[in-house]
Amino acid sequence: MNNNWIIEKKYANARLDKFLVEQLPTESRSKLQKKIAAGGVTVNDVAVNKHHFLNVGDVVKMIEVEEQAVDIQADAQDIPILYEDDAIVVIDKPVGVLVHPVPHRKQWTLVDWILERYPEVAGVGEDDVRPGIVHRLDREVSGVLLICKTAEAHHSIKQQFMKRIVKKDYRAIVYGVPSLPSDVIKFGIAHSKTKQGKMAAKPEHEAAKDAWTEFDVIEAKHNRYALLAVRIKTGRTHQIRAHLAAIDHPVVGDTIYMSKHYRGQKPAPRLFLHALNLEIIHPTTGEKIAFEAPLPSAFAEFLG
Repeated sequence: MNNNWIIEKKYANARLDKFLVEQLPTESRSKLQKKIAAGGVTVNDVAVNKHHFLNVGDVVKMIEVEEQAVDIQADAQDIPILYEDDAIVVIDKPVGVLVHPVPHRKQWTLVDWILERYPEVAGVGEDDVRPGIVHRLDREVSGVLLICKTAEAHHSIKQQFMKRIVKKDYRAIVYGVPSLPSDVIKFGIAHSKTKQGKMAAKPEHEAAKDAWTEFDVIEAKHNRYALLAVRIKTGRTHQIRAHLAAIDHPVVGDTIYMSKHYRGQKPAPRLFLHALNLEIIHPTTGEKIAFEAPLPSAFAEFLG
């Protein structure tokens, strides 16, 4: 039985559950809907719901998942709000919080928090799995994250990201000290062919997407670690982590991209990557506005 499909033109705008019923006539719609709800069906590697509408080129996959109770441990933690008005809300995302649902895991996410606090955001944006969200941070990354409250704000901010108007500034602690005090990394990025969930910088195939990362060394510690200011113009999955690993300075605490010769170093309490600043054109006023999430104390504590 085929468990993977690439959406052709004739299925554009088809609803996911109806598409699967047609592809798998021996399966009942209710059974397929339950599998979708359990995270057992992804579109472009993202868990979606049965109402998701497909686009040409989408990759639909059916995967095996284990039924799990929802992990609500993050539910109780406070989500700091940095700024809020009628159009947007900006938060300081804590480490360990998933932004949206993913396959294989049924647990509390930032989307749950959004819908609990701002139920009117449901339906904002093109993807009902990520209401109001126009960018994301990895689960292990903390810092500034913007959520749109209205369709108009979502469209405006999305266009700013696409046109690379948005300015994003990060802080990272890396292994080793880069040889140059400032540098730009422009390696293309694509999904790794050897490890699921990992991205590859400098991949040797045409699927690579352009990526641009600039950094400055702020502080060096005993030639073992360096604190970097990092800016990106593109927003590829794991971009900063993959780019820094590609120049042999992986982010401290990164179990996915750490090279073998850095293993056995001082234990890291977290992934030391933090989204410090975000600057946009406000979707209502048209004025530039910037937001900052203070650098967590763990950074200074680790560097000593």
